[in-house]
Amino acid sequence: MTKIKILGTEYEVLTQTAAENSKLENANGLCEFYTKQIIVDDLQPDRTTFDNLDAFKRGVLRHEVMHAFFGESGLRNYAEDEVLVDWMAAQFPKIAKVFKELGVEE
Repeated sequence: MTKIKILGTEYEVLTQTAAENSKLENANGLCEFYTKQIIVDDLQPDRTTFDNLDAFKRGVLRHEVMHAFFGESGLRNYAEDEVLVDWMAAQFPKIAKVFKELGVEE
C-alpha cells in the first residue's frame, strides 16, 4: 500500500484481485472518492493479458489518479467522463515532457 496526496487529500493506492474486491470483476482499476482509495487490479500474466503487463498496470494507475484529480478539484462530472480521463492519462506523460523541455513544469 502506498499513500499519495491528490490536491491535499490523502489517498491509499492498493493492488487487489477481483477475488479480493468484486468491483474489479469488470474493471482494471477504480477510484473510490468516498473512501479515498485508488485500486488497481493485480492482474497476473496468462494467455488473456497484455504482453507488457507492467506498462498496462502503470497506465491503469495513471487513469485512476486522473479520476481522483478531477474529483478532488470539484469537477466530479468530468471525473465520470471515461473518454476525457483516459485521454488525460494517456497524454499526460507527453505533456509533462514538453513542459520539462521548456522549463515550465512548475
